[in-house]
Amino acid sequence: MIDAGFDHYIRAHWQALMAGKQLKYAFAVASRLKTMTMRIKRQPCQSTLLSLNDETVCFKTQPDGLLLRLLLTPIELSYSHRTQQLLRFRGLGNIADKNGNLLDVDIRYDYTGD
Repeated sequence: MIDAGFDHYIRAHWQALMAGKQLKYAFAVASRLKTMTMRIKRQPCQSTLLSLNDETVCFKTQPDGLLLRLLLTPIELSYSHRTQQLLRFRGLGNIADKNGNLLDVDIRYDYTGD
C-alpha cells in the first residue's frame, strides 16, 4: 500500500491539510485490487528523528470506517515543510511475508543526488 496515491493527494491538498482539515480520499489496495476510503489529517510529529528545525510536517491516515480503524494501525507520514517531499512512511506496507500477510514497514526517504 506504499504510495497508493496518497502522496499526490497530500501535495494537491497541502494548504487544506496544513490548516488542520481532515480530508477523505480513495486509497488503492493493490493486494486486493480495490480502493478503500481513508481519512487523513495533520498531527504532531511523534518522533524527533525527523523533526529538525520544525521542517517536518506529519500526517496520520487511516480507514474511514470505524471497524477497519479499530483493526488496522494508522499510517504515519512525515513530509518536508519546505519541499513537500515524503521523508518517512510508517505503517502497513505492500510487502508480504511468506504467508502472504502484509508487513508493517518504516521507510525513510533520502533525496540526495538526482
